[in-house]
Amino acid sequence: MRLCLILAHKYNLITHQCDYSNAYCQSPLDEDLYMEIPPRFCCDVRTKKLFRRKHARKHRNKYVLKLNMSLHGLRQADFNWFSFLTKFLLENGFTQSYVEPCLFCSNEIVILIYVDDTLFIPQSSLNDILSALKRTFQLTDESDIHTFLGISFATTSEGNITLTQTTFIDKVLSRSATSIVWSIALA
Repeated sequence: MRLCLILAHKYNLITHQCDYSNAYCQSPLDEDLYMEIPPRFCCDVRTKKLFRRKHARKHRNKYVLKLNMSLHGLRQADFNWFSFLTKFLLENGFTQSYVEPCLFCSNEIVILIYVDDTLFIPQSSLNDILSALKRTFQLTDESDIHTFLGISFATTSEGNITLTQTTFIDKVLSRSATSIVWSIALA
């Protein structure tokens, strides 16, 4: 990621970011998976619709649900998502790096992917690939990069890029402070 940003800065390329909404739930399954109907839900056999029961009853449903798409928590969810996204990018003219499988390149765009966060470094317009992605995936277009993988990016007045992890540092310090308070209270 740092190398991509250094090259973008050196060659005055823009950086663009997008985030996929519920990424794992957008990828189709490559096998048949079934799940039990969650508690407090029932299945209407005639309409094949799932509905919520108003009152919790100890009633075991004898039906199961067949999943059409992946869900968070499935062992293969991340693999299905990345395979689906990779297949899409390869079909749209990108080449996947052998050394870094999360890096995709075309003649005009470099794409770096980490789970559901995507960083674009285009040489020219990004509209074609973004519109193709929006037709296939639900995503939020966050335009210029501000935060990626917990790292905050800021450009100084001199044109330098500053990378900070203040949110992460605050989180670690708050956990440390809590553990110190607990150790003092227990002593």
